[in-house]
Amino acid sequence: MFVSAYGPSGETPVEEVPERPVVVRLEVVLRGLRRLWMLGAVATAAKRS
Repeated sequence: MFVSAYGPSGETPVEEVPERPVVVRLEVVLRGLRRLWMLGAVATAAKRS
């Protein structure tokens, strides 16, 4: 199931999305990993203080 990253407003139709699902998936995974890393850094900083 594909969920549009542009939200339900429909500003960008699906036809205009570049057909690179692998790159998009990698971008999403990297963004998630970065968010987890940031959360981990904040948690360790909170533990130290």
